[in-house]
Amino acid sequence: MHKQPTTRFSVVLLGGVFSFLMAGCSSKMDLRQADGDFNYLDTKTVNKPLVVPAELSSPGLLTDYRVPALAAGVPNSPLGADVDIRTPVQVFTLVPGSRAESDGNGSTLWFTARSVTQQIDNDIWNEVIAFLRRRGVAIDDMNIANRSLDTGWFYANSRLEPWTEQSDDNDDVQVHQRYRFIIKSDKERHRTGLTAQLLNHEYGINGDDMPALTTFDQQRYSALMLNQVAVDYDKQLRAGVVSKDTNRLQMTLGVDDNGLTAWLVDASFETTWDRVIALLPQLNFEINSKTQSKGLIEVDYDEPNSDFWKAKDLEPFGLDSGTYRLQFGEYKGKTSITLFDENKKPVPSSVVSKMFLGLSKAFSRQQTAVIKK
Repeated sequence: MHKQPTTRFSVVLLGGVFSFLMAGCSSKMDLRQADGDFNYLDTKTVNKPLVVPAELSSPGLLTDYRVPALAAGVPNSPLGADVDIRTPVQVFTLVPGSRAESDGNGSTLWFTARSVTQQIDNDIWNEVIAFLRRRGVAIDDMNIANRSLDTGWFYANSRLEPWTEQSDDNDDVQVHQRYRFIIKSDKERHRTGLTAQLLNHEYGINGDDMPALTTFDQQRYSALMLNQVAVDYDKQLRAGVVSKDTNRLQMTLGVDDNGLTAWLVDASFETTWDRVIALLPQLNFEINSKTQSKGLIEVDYDEPNSDFWKAKDLEPFGLDSGTYRLQFGEYKGKTSITLFDENKKPVPSSVVSKMFLGLSKAFSRQQTAVIKK
């Protein structure tokens, strides 16, 4: 079994990808195939004319049960050993109010808002980002306007659980994959849909050749990934990490009026300004100057060590030490906060998104502290 990412893999993109087996031995292939042989595939079709005695009339020919011919270009497969008899993966509906729907190409996991005031789109968007951070999966690309993001490569077992030494001891199959998450908004029903599309796939199982990844395999992987998100979200709700108070202010990841990646706060400019001013020193930002009329705060930042973040129970920002500018603005009824470096250039979206998990968590705590006063 593979222990290091440098182990030999067959690398492919969808359309030419390779699949994994449910485990490392050939007997596991039987789980995908029907029992018995497939000699029936060698059977030749014999068309014998119906012989009607002279004294009888020929019966009418019914076409009700005639099997139509395949359309041009449609493959005559899968057949025999290529037929995957495994049942489809059922998408978990663990979160109250959630529902799974399939359109034949994949599954969508719908989450219903708990009230008309809950911004369920933001909640699910934030959950996906937080889930990836907790799993240690990088975000390679993000389209905030369309609410879609592409993950980096990650290792997992055949059930898409994080790869561990125990997985190796069990001789499990190691997969190496990337996904695209897309959020769909259904405002009329106050719900948000989440889909997961498999972008890239590699397998690792003793260097053996593997069968081609089928559409069925792709759908199974996507459903398994949705289940991983559903389990994580349910866990966060039960632990109280995700607030059930729909009246609380929220910070989400979005864009400002210039299309730059920004943190958006569902609060007035003044309220957001006051809370951020109080929060920055707690996160190792030293405020050099602030001009509320221009919505501008200049700070010096010194990236703390791991002990600092552990004590704060926050994810590290991963922001280089230096001078930065926080530009506040108003955008679509929210307050936007855009981060610029000392040269007045926008900080890369990858850094802003990485900071989001820790910043939003700290901001949430700051809200609570201010309210209690």
